[in-house]
Amino acid sequence: DRLIDPYTAPTQWLRIASTAISIYKESWEWIFYDDKSVTMKAMEGEPVIRDTETLFRESNRTNFLHLLQRDGHPRYKDEPWNDDVQGAYESTVSYIGTISQAINDGEVPLQIARRIMGFPILAPTLFTELLEQRQPRALVILAHFFALTVGTTEVWWIGYTGRREVGGIQSILPEEWKPLMKWPIQLADKAWMYRSDRLQNLIRDAVHALYLPI
Repeated sequence: DRLIDPYTAPTQWLRIASTAISIYKESWEWIFYDDKSVTMKAMEGEPVIRDTETLFRESNRTNFLHLLQRDGHPRYKDEPWNDDVQGAYESTVSYIGTISQAINDGEVPLQIARRIMGFPILAPTLFTELLEQRQPRALVILAHFFALTVGTTEVWWIGYTGRREVGGIQSILPEEWKPLMKWPIQLADKAWMYRSDRLQNLIRDAVHALYLPI
């Protein structure tokens, strides 16, 4: 486990993993017509790496629009904001939305874990930079991502990372941003109380509630 006290976002993980996307793209050009290649077989098992049109579509953000709001609240007054920043946040939230939808659809934990693995590879570089600046909105969005990992604790390379990261983010957020942490904190708390199938069902229920008509 990495040291998270005092908490810093795992931006080194994001930066290292993001370099993999260029390898995937270059490999794809060489092995596209060779269905026997090892790389081709690996990439066939990771559809979330390739289908970017689906991953980043606007409709994925429907249940997480509160993460993108900029109303008259004082917490939004001094944060950096332009078209590039907005685009980075929107793309990241769209990807989180695909994970949420997959959980709601009942995908098995291993497939959810593959989607989680795609996050650091496909997250916008600018989003990582905003995390390095400790921008509160970026941290809240990251907390929502990690909250969606707590139903995959049985996957050895995920374990209880989600609950630790959510708690770490909560510990450094300015007070005015903490109301946006209610949902990820609730999910992370479930990871302390339950395990395995029971936990997976509870997480699925919490996600499913996002998709119920108001």
